[in-house]
Amino acid sequence: MIETYRYKDVALEDRLCQICRDKCVEDKQHVIGTCKALSHVRNNSKDRFREAEVDITKVNVQCIKSKLHSNCIKLTCDLLVELFEERKILIYDICENELDDSNDGDARRRNSLVNKNKF
Repeated sequence: MIETYRYKDVALEDRLCQICRDKCVEDKQHVIGTCKALSHVRNNSKDRFREAEVDITKVNVQCIKSKLHSNCIKLTCDLLVELFEERKILIYDICENELDDSNDGDARRRNSLVNKNKF
């Protein structure tokens, strides 16, 4: 829902995270920094940032542009890929559970739910 519903005229405050269910707006900052359902991905990345001697709390555009932290770009990209891949898995699991709960094995419905939740 990060950007999908923006184009469907859904108000920002109605674009809630479907993964953590904390009634938080699911935006980039939420997925990258605060979504509880993705905290394990961030925690794993913290170790990699620490090993590379990059302070994850200070990663910003200047850090990424800095030659001092050349690993910063790769680590940041890896983190983003992992977060969004895990998000996709969790969304798919939620959709599968909704289908199981409704006893509806219709492939079109499953595809509709999965497509609705693409980022």
